[in-house]
Amino acid sequence: MRAEKEEKDYGTAEISDRFKVVPKFAKGGTHLKVMDETAIDRLLLADRITSSEHAALEGLMQRLHKANFVGIKSPAYDAPLSIDPSAVGDRRANQIRAAVKLFAGLDNRLGRERRIALVNLVLMDVDWPDTDESLKAVIRILVDLL
Repeated sequence: MRAEKEEKDYGTAEISDRFKVVPKFAKGGTHLKVMDETAIDRLLLADRITSSEHAALEGLMQRLHKANFVGIKSPAYDAPLSIDPSAVGDRRANQIRAAVKLFAGLDNRLGRERRIALVNLVLMDVDWPDTDESLKAVIRILVDLL
């Protein structure tokens, strides 16, 4: 009975009720990892997309995060410090330019509405509004542009 409870007891009741939580073995012990915290994670867990398609969507998410297409982010204290503010500004501007160029390419190949649905999927956890086949086609175009 006790072993059965330990098997299912990952984190708080609220977390395990809302998300699929599994143990993650790491240096210094076991930590918990939420497996379905985003819409793209849920698509992967439901076998609606492959792991490579999931990686492409995560790549888009990371690019948009680097270009600050999200709300407030916590500071990275382990990031290297730069004394020259113009270098930091140039790097940020280049990340934004790259994201805007990617958006323009997606708009040209997909249309604005599909591009918005894709960004909403990866940033705002909004479900994909169309079929799985259309999502896979969009991901193929995304991979071509990345």
